[in-house]
Amino acid sequence: QLDNAAALDPLNIVTQHESISMVFLMLLETLTPIERAVFLLREVFDYGYDEISQIVGKEEAACRQLFHRAKQHLAANRPRFKTSKEEHERILLKFMQAVGSGDLDELMNVLAENVTLWSDGGGVVQAARLPIYTRDKVARVLLAIQGREHYGAEITEIYGWPSVLVRDDAGKLIGVMSVDVGDSQIQAVRFVVNPEKLGRLQ
Repeated sequence: QLDNAAALDPLNIVTQHESISMVFLMLLETLTPIERAVFLLREVFDYGYDEISQIVGKEEAACRQLFHRAKQHLAANRPRFKTSKEEHERILLKFMQAVGSGDLDELMNVLAENVTLWSDGGGVVQAARLPIYTRDKVARVLLAIQGREHYGAEITEIYGWPSVLVRDDAGKLIGVMSVDVGDSQIQAVRFVVNPEKLGRLQ
């Protein structure tokens, strides 16, 4: 059982579980706060709808609808491909080498044709507000960013899965990047620069 404070913000508890992938956490962030709370309380912590109703201050029927809507949203946006951790890291390394060297041809090879780039600045840090679609556009945006700024990047495991930490010249964490890999190519790139969310990952 969670105490009242944790129940109202269960995401803070979930982030402590190493088995939870960063991609899943980022998908959770796309839910509204009330949808996220209801979903986690029901799906992760196995609360009954009567208990959830009391915690979030909604009728049981409304909680059921919120849970159903959240589950549908997550199912529609979850990664479509399953890849081994070793393959994931291999493709991620190729991706980072291509970006770091400014090699457009190699970057185009490692990105899927319909790749999507998602950025999350939380309205605090400058980031693209809308997703960027297609290999050509995503590749050029990534190389443009790399050309303007010289950041330090390292591959590490976050919640048990290979991801990229991006740091400024002073070593401060300024971004975390994760990718979806399928068919030996990158299908999606997710870049978090929102300071509030980065605080959970440090």
